[in-house]
Amino acid sequence: MTNTGITRPTLEINGHLAIITLNKAHKANSLDSNDLLELSRHIETINQQDDVLVLQVRSTGKYFCSGYDLRGFGERKHSFEDVTNMLEDARPVTIAVLNGGVYGGGTDLALSCDFRIGNPSVNMFMPAARLGLHFYERGLKRYVTRLGLNAAKRLFLTAEKIDAEQMLNIGYLTHLVNIDQQEKVVGELSYRLNQMAPVA
Repeated sequence: MTNTGITRPTLEINGHLAIITLNKAHKANSLDSNDLLELSRHIETINQQDDVLVLQVRSTGKYFCSGYDLRGFGERKHSFEDVTNMLEDARPVTIAVLNGGVYGGGTDLALSCDFRIGNPSVNMFMPAARLGLHFYERGLKRYVTRLGLNAAKRLFLTAEKIDAEQMLNIGYLTHLVNIDQQEKVVGELSYRLNQMAPVA
């Protein structure tokens, strides 16, 4: 893929559809404080566009997101928790389009979305316990309420990496499709959601 020089998350709005794309493929789409600030601005912009009914969150490269860039740890322009909470609370229906590794805080970024569509190349792990990091409360609640207590304990306490089939089995993925069918499924779901009554 050609490097266009864009590294910050970008926003594209086309009618009822908004697309946020993570653009740090060279850094496994890890997010620093400035990236998080940009994401928060994009979500605020989307929330103000009443015509937008569906938001897709995507990424370039072979990783969806590897979480927070620890080299910027301690910078508090905008926290990972702020952004994942904003994404969960976003007005449109949200779809995470997963194309590869989903690690650390990136797992919560996707979990904050209403739908998570992956292909067999997807895998995930949560290394917080290995790194000695305390995870924020609402993110823990997302894990427990969406995946169940046992799955949340397994992922957090063992830092075990699991594959796409296991992600589907525990409810992390809402859809698991062949890579050549992924865009079709994402498009069909986005179209179906756009046909729903906006007030609902």
